[in-house]
Amino acid sequence: MNELLEILEEERSMMNELVRSATEQQSALILLKAEELERIAGHQSELLAALQQKEISRWKYIGAQLGISAKEASQVALSSLYPFLGMNSYEDFRALQTDLSALLSEWQSLNSTNRVLAFRARTSVKEILSFFSESDTRVCNVVV
Repeated sequence: MNELLEILEEERSMMNELVRSATEQQSALILLKAEELERIAGHQSELLAALQQKEISRWKYIGAQLGISAKEASQVALSSLYPFLGMNSYEDFRALQTDLSALLSEWQSLNSTNRVLAFRARTSVKEILSFFSESDTRVCNVVV
């Protein structure tokens, strides 16, 4: 099960990076840094693809160890693997499981906040554009 611990450790590292990236995204949304948002979104897409591949690797490993298909392994909760762990691995596994759960919650919270910020920014831009385009407003003596 050491290979499973290595896979989970890599997943934890990727989740840490996703949380850091979502925090950067939040800052870029607040400061309206469009070019930074584009870079961050690309980085997040790459991280999510890599994380998905790592998750598939975990399913295949669990499936091979338990003699089930990868699809069935995708339904196996990490906590149900405790009986298959040696005493040396138990604490490490438990710590990884706890960390992954906390990181997932933090990432979901950041994403929810970022969606709200993005929606508000989009709404503000629409309102500004409609103000200038639907009125007889002059800016620097030019009709907009």
